[in-house]
This record gives sequence, structure tokens and C-alpha cells, in this order.
Amino acid sequence: MSTLKNFRSYELSIQFYQACKPVMLPYALKDQLTRAASSITLNLAEGAAKPSSKERLRYYSIAFGSSTSRNSTRWPINSQRCSTSSRTNTDA
Repeated sequence: MSTLKNFRSYELSIQFYQACKPVMLPYALKDQLTRAASSITLNLAEGAAKPSSKERLRYYSIAFGSSTSRNSTRWPINSQRCSTSSRTNTDA
């Protein structure tokens, strides 16, 4: 675990995972978000333990892909907010 001691991205990924726990979302979105968050953390940790830079890069790339997946959970949330606010505006 000493390889992770000064690994800022790993520390941030743990903070992100912790921040995802209390988020209120529909089950499917919450599940996707927490799986992506844990995948980021796990792949950074596994990559840090690999001996070659080529192997590390592979795991870091997977972690980056998981962060992109995490970003994709925003569109349903934002579209839900937009549809809710547009209904509210038309009702007024």
C-alpha cells in the first residue's frame, strides 16, 4: 500500500466514492455511479502495483474510462431537472 501513499488521484478517487454514497438518485443511476466510482479507485490501485509503465497505463486508462462513465450519469439527472423545471414554468 506504500505505493498509494502519495498518489493524489487515488486519494481523490476515494473522496469521490465517499461523496457518492449519500447522493439521492433513482436506483439504476445510483448503482451506475457507485460502480464507476469504485472502479476508478480499484483500477488506480491495481495499476499502481504493476511493475511496468505499460501495464500501469492500461489500468489508468480503464480508470479514466470509468470516470467518463461517471460523467455520463449527469445527462439523465440534468434532463430530469430540465423537464421538472419546464413543467413548473408552464404551470405558473
